[in-house]
Amino acid sequence: MNKKLLIGSANAAKARELAELVADLPWTVISLRDLPEVTPPEETGDTFEENAALKARYYGDTFKVACVADDSGLMVDALDGAPGVLSARYAGEDADDAKNNAKLLDALADLMWHERGAQFVCCAAFYEPGGDVHFETGEIRGHIAVEPFGTNG
Repeated sequence: MNKKLLIGSANAAKARELAELVADLPWTVISLRDLPEVTPPEETGDTFEENAALKARYYGDTFKVACVADDSGLMVDALDGAPGVLSARYAGEDADDAKNNAKLLDALADLMWHERGAQFVCCAAFYEPGGDVHFETGEIRGHIAVEPFGTNG
């Protein structure tokens, strides 16, 4: 019998993507949508690792199952690493992707292409109640475009 692995995200697309990544492992994958509604934890960490661990522990301990949770965002060189862990709330607590993108593009409006370097960082945390948190972090370098394009932020 497989153990349960909770994908600790309210983002349905993210939960689906993570479930696909672990599909070949001996786990029965569940998402927050499969469980009783719970108020998400406040992301008070100063790093992606701290926020990922906070969420993994919170959901794992709340539902008594192993949990994978992540935190991710943009770190823009010209903004000294901002918006960083505040990426989803860069334009305010209730901001959406369009507002966050608009604020970022405005902050970089006077910069040339070669001055718009950035990296996207994602840290995933795995936690089983009573155990340690294990981390995997990935990042990809690039440049911030001069106008929005594409979908999903």
